[in-house]
Amino acid sequence: MYTNGALHVYIDEISPIHKRFKTPQEDLINEKAINKVPNQHVKIEADKIIWELGKIRYVLKISKFMIEGFYGKDLTIIANKNSFMNFERYRNKNVDLKPKNQSKDISKPIKILDATGAYIEKNGNLETQPNLWNENFKQFNDKKQFGPSSIALDFTFVNSTHIFGIPEHADSLALKDTVKSEPYRLYNLDVFEYELNERMALYGSIPFILSRTIKKFSSGVFWSNPSETYIDINSQNNDKITHWISEAGVLEFYLFQDESPLKIIESFTLLTGPPQLPPLFSLGYHQSRWNYNSEKDLLDVADGFNKYQIPVDVFWLDIEHTPERTYFKWDYRNFPTPTEMQKKLESMNKKLVTIVDPHMKRSDSYFVHKEMQSKGYYVKTDKGYDFEGHCWPGSSSWPDFTRPEVRDYWSSLFDFSKYKDSTEILFVWNDMNEPSVFSGPEITMPKDNFHGNYEHREVHNIYGLYMQRATSEGLVKRRLGGYRPFVLSRAFYAGVQKYGAIWTGDNNSKWSHLEYSMPMCLSIAVAGLSFCGADVGGFFGNPDTNLLVRWYQLGAYMPFFRGHSHIETRRREPWLYNEPYLSQIRQAINERYSLLPYWYTLFYIYHIKGTPIIRPMFVEYPNDNIAADLDKQFHVGPGLLVAGITMPNQQEIPIYLPEAIWYDYHTFQKINENGAISYKTNENWVPVFIKGGNVIIRYEKAKMSTSDMKSDPISIIIVLNKEKKAKGMIYLDDTETFKYQSGEFVYAEIEFKENSIRYKILNQMNANISVGKITVLGLDFVPKVVALENSSELFTLGYYVKEESLIISEVPAKISEEWTIYLS
Repeated sequence: MYTNGALHVYIDEISPIHKRFKTPQEDLINEKAINKVPNQHVKIEADKIIWELGKIRYVLKISKFMIEGFYGKDLTIIANKNSFMNFERYRNKNVDLKPKNQSKDISKPIKILDATGAYIEKNGNLETQPNLWNENFKQFNDKKQFGPSSIALDFTFVNSTHIFGIPEHADSLALKDTVKSEPYRLYNLDVFEYELNERMALYGSIPFILSRTIKKFSSGVFWSNPSETYIDINSQNNDKITHWISEAGVLEFYLFQDESPLKIIESFTLLTGPPQLPPLFSLGYHQSRWNYNSEKDLLDVADGFNKYQIPVDVFWLDIEHTPERTYFKWDYRNFPTPTEMQKKLESMNKKLVTIVDPHMKRSDSYFVHKEMQSKGYYVKTDKGYDFEGHCWPGSSSWPDFTRPEVRDYWSSLFDFSKYKDSTEILFVWNDMNEPSVFSGPEITMPKDNFHGNYEHREVHNIYGLYMQRATSEGLVKRRLGGYRPFVLSRAFYAGVQKYGAIWTGDNNSKWSHLEYSMPMCLSIAVAGLSFCGADVGGFFGNPDTNLLVRWYQLGAYMPFFRGHSHIETRRREPWLYNEPYLSQIRQAINERYSLLPYWYTLFYIYHIKGTPIIRPMFVEYPNDNIAADLDKQFHVGPGLLVAGITMPNQQEIPIYLPEAIWYDYHTFQKINENGAISYKTNENWVPVFIKGGNVIIRYEKAKMSTSDMKSDPISIIIVLNKEKKAKGMIYLDDTETFKYQSGEFVYAEIEFKENSIRYKILNQMNANISVGKITVLGLDFVPKVVALENSSELFTLGYYVKEESLIISEVPAKISEEWTIYLS
């Protein structure tokens, strides 16, 4: 048991015929964030082992192998209550039952002791059931060299109203019963034009479930197994029974209990984290397309953003920028001077992202292939040869990212000396890393391939995470460890928050896909990964102008904000649309940039505490039964509530505002009702509300990039609750290096109480950044004097009052110094 209240259970065979794959602890678990509880917290009784820490208690009943988890006196979670535990041991293909000196008479029935039923009696021998060592799927044959080796267990969530998690699925946030339907599947796949309202596997897998109970606490389970996994769900009485079945590997899991869903998300995130603190530019707007056709095309697009005064930070190049899809190289016919191109982007304070996929073209003229082949770094077939499959370059092989030496080599490829014509402003996109194999079963790698001594079936879901890790480490190493990386990945697994962002894959230009982008990203955030977004406008198809605008308006409130589209779609640069659509898109992007101080602070808190950035309603309001059913509105941090507009021409939409004081973010108008309300929509924005008791920090004016704004004054919006109090945080650093790890950052608390605003420094760094306008919403009196006091002086400030708002236009204070403003 760990000091964060998690119980770690690990079960493996004793002296197995073959060693089973277990994800190395150092690859997955953040051992710096957790410690084992001291021995005095563990009791051993006749048939029990008991772990106890504060309110959290686990009881292992040895003879039944059943684990009960208690929070206080309440039972919250049970492992193996229904005795669904299965451990299909490795065995020889055939077993000789006949002793050497016994006749062949087998008239007496043979008692088969194998509980799995894997063997049948034939001619005095036990032989394997058909298809257990070989399985056919369409034209493919899966040769299970080690035989069947599945594991399974049931977890019962006691008094559970809802369970959440196990992304990625294009489905509702709350998980549904599967008794009369297909179970949820976790198996990373390249799914073309995925369907909605489905339990089918998509690009990523995080085997974590969080339970909301009818009481004031929660529980969760992390099933640490990267092989193909199915989860069945059955609601019985007040319990949620989940049955987990994985094809291979060890039986390893972690149980969680705590006072709230938020605490469990934080514990799980830090257990597999910590989350990466990204460079600030990655929180800006990203413009992408498959593909910008040439150097001139890309620079013309960059000029267009400047001409039409639309902020953007990053431009993206897809597979067509390479010669024959050979990554780490440039197609010099269409991109003749990539270094000069990047210098021009840098002069505009822009960055570039290029795609680097895992399929390596099998060509003797391709230096990466030649080196990987000679070093033996490719995934192998069951015969020991380099696996060859078909993907974008044609005949390809795939690096074995499960091996540290292969990851080290991959990281070295991002060095400026190897990735020719790459510069310091170039960052990376890992696509097709499920891995996608066009010629493989289910468009992925055959399960009977080998990673060293392990079959691919054992490591499939973690392949993409290992690739993103190696890429991220390469971007750090190329600049001697001084600068933060940015890597986007399509495939993911638990712990991916350490290495970068993900997106929801190849969505469609439909209102329904806009709608489902919310529960998809919220489900991923519940499982520890907040840096998520969906392709704005949809990857496939051509959105109408209303849909495109609404998607920009919602996308501006997702952590990862990128417009991206398929090669066969019409171009979507914002200025290609007439008014008012151009202005509405510009306003949505401006809105994102104005809130960057708030976003950046949330990312820092996510980094140090594991607190999710976007949050389902049930996380903020764990005791609100209505909130638990909502997945089309969500929180950005504690202070902002956002609702998507997901149908064309909606004049009004239903919104649920829990008990609190609320203000419209766009108008600063107080909302004079709680509960279910009907909100009149505005064509220029989606509904965003500020919750009383919070402080929102922002820039007053958006500029053309994050670099253009990082020294601007920071304005403060203080929204009072019923007690006339509010609190918030602010975090600032140099936005791109790792110097924050040695204390070079500003972290401060802003608090309103007793008619004063107190700015308290928690960590100090010299920063010549001014305080901008301060707005206080919900003040119930008109002050006669507003005065600022810092360490040496007292200033009387000018201000004005509008309805219940106090506005201080000029504040002679810095973000890096303490001060107090008194209202009297």
